[in-house]
Amino acid sequence: MTIGTALAWTACDSHAEEGGSSGGHSSVYPACNDIIQACHPLDTGDGPYHDCHDLAHGATSEAACTPRRDECVKLCTDASADAGT
Repeated sequence: MTIGTALAWTACDSHAEEGGSSGGHSSVYPACNDIIQACHPLDTGDGPYHDCHDLAHGATSEAACTPRRDECVKLCTDASADAGT
């Protein structure tokens, strides 16, 4: 695990104490950051929202997120809209 990934996991683990807020919870890679921002509030630890969120945090390049960016952002944005969040 790289230091960046470890820090991302640390930030991700700490978000539960922050009331699920995504403040400061981001990636340096734009496509990954888009996924994190869309899916972070929905990530309960399992399922497709978690898979997208996990993908974005584990990424070591923009290319790791780009192929799934649109799919993940749509999935999480649609779920947020349906939930009224």
